[in-house]
Amino acid sequence: MVTAFFQIKNSKQFFQIFFVRLLIVKQYRKNNILLYRKLWHKVERLKNKSDISATEDGQLLVVHRKNILAVNQYLTRCRRVQCADHIQQRTFTRTGFSNDCHIFSFGNRKTNIFQSLDCGELLTDFVPQQRGCALDEVVQFERVAGGAPANVATAVARLGGRAQMISQVGEDAFGTHILKTLHANGVNISTVFRTGRANTALAFVSLDKNGNREFSFYRNPSADLFLDEAQITPDIFADCAVLHFCSVDLVDAPVKQAHRKAIRLAKDAGAFLSFDPNVRLPLWGSPESCQAAIREFLPYADLVKLSDDEVEFCTGCKTERKAAELLFSRGCRLLLVTRGAGGAAVYTPNASAETKAH
Repeated sequence: MVTAFFQIKNSKQFFQIFFVRLLIVKQYRKNNILLYRKLWHKVERLKNKSDISATEDGQLLVVHRKNILAVNQYLTRCRRVQCADHIQQRTFTRTGFSNDCHIFSFGNRKTNIFQSLDCGELLTDFVPQQRGCALDEVVQFERVAGGAPANVATAVARLGGRAQMISQVGEDAFGTHILKTLHANGVNISTVFRTGRANTALAFVSLDKNGNREFSFYRNPSADLFLDEAQITPDIFADCAVLHFCSVDLVDAPVKQAHRKAIRLAKDAGAFLSFDPNVRLPLWGSPESCQAAIREFLPYADLVKLSDDEVEFCTGCKTERKAAELLFSRGCRLLLVTRGAGGAAVYTPNASAETKAH
């Protein structure tokens, strides 16, 4: 495991960026160390260390803008990173600063870099084919495999990471469709269990003219709620770098205890914990019970993702800044806030940044 802290300094500026822990394949790690050592000696001659920083295994490198051309030229000449597929470059503009820093990650995109475990609900969404009308006016739907944790797992797999889903579906056609969809997207489904005690959850959705959603859930109960803590075993977390979970399955059911055990085992394995409350009040007996469950689990998270309309409900704070300070005081290390059409913001204990929607 590697926890990467990058510090970019010059005479006037200090900035720190936090990255999640990465689990590197051992054979690949050796290659990265060799590349890192070779690259580090080169960039040291370009400028002092205050302008360039890297992880101890060389998996990621941050370069100050003034050095980017020289480093980029060196990377293109390096035998291990000859083609563009081996270099992923992103530019991050820092709020309140005039300069950019460039972040490189090294490696073949086909190489499994880290293991993400995503725990929570699996369901089938029925997405409307008409927009701008109420749910009772929709006449045609499209079946789509869904569940917020499954969306994260799929994104990780598509980006070249290793993703594994922990959940449960029913012994029905909807459960089969979800399993086939996850497998087709490269998600490990070895810990997606099946049960005959309940069917797979369903959700019908409508979209108004502004894109706002209305849900109607068929989930009382559903198969995921019967995921038992006995099904959560330590071997699942042997290669776990990140555990991601949401609040939908934190209702008073066996799956809540399964989440508690998963979080404990993930922490024991040194994993980074990510929590997206993803508030869905229709699934709860009352707003107060949803709020209480979310606030119970917030202190476990290293990363918290909220939408702007969830900030006060989940934290009791009226502003993002106050919410960030509260979460950091309880152990959180990174807060992400999405603002819909207004873009998004990220907060760490030492810095913040925001971007407009694209």
